[in-house]
Amino acid sequence: MIEQRRVLWQPGPKITIAVLAVGALLVVAGFFAWQSFVKPKDQIAENQSTLQRVKAQAGAIFMLPEGDPVLIQIQDKQKLSGQPFYEKAENGDYVLVYEKAKYAIIFREKTRQVINANTISIGEESAPPQN
Repeated sequence: MIEQRRVLWQPGPKITIAVLAVGALLVVAGFFAWQSFVKPKDQIAENQSTLQRVKAQAGAIFMLPEGDPVLIQIQDKQKLSGQPFYEKAENGDYVLVYEKAKYAIIFREKTRQVINANTISIGEESAPPQN
C-alpha cells in the first residue's frame, strides 16, 4: 500500500523570488565588503612592490639619496605644465621624492631612464628680505 504524506505548506513563487532576492543581496553585500576590507591590503602590498621595483631600477643607473622615497606616478602631464622640473616628463613616469634629502627624481620605467633630478624645497617659505 502506498503511503500518502500530507504537505502542510509549500512555498509559492513570491516567497521563492523573495528568498532569491535576499540571497543575491547578501552576495552583493559580501562582494562590496571584500572590496573595502581585503582589496586595500592588496593595493598597499602592490604599492610597496612598485616602490621597491622602481627604486631598484633607478638605483641601478643613478645614485639615490639615503632613506625611503615617496613614489608618485604622473597621471596627467598637462596639470604640471609651466613647471620646468616636469618639462620632459610623460604620463606614466615616476617621481621619487626624498623628503629628508630634499631631492626629487623623475624616472621613466619603460626606457629605464632618469629624466630629471634636482633639489626641491618642501614646505618652506621664503625668508623675508633683510634690511
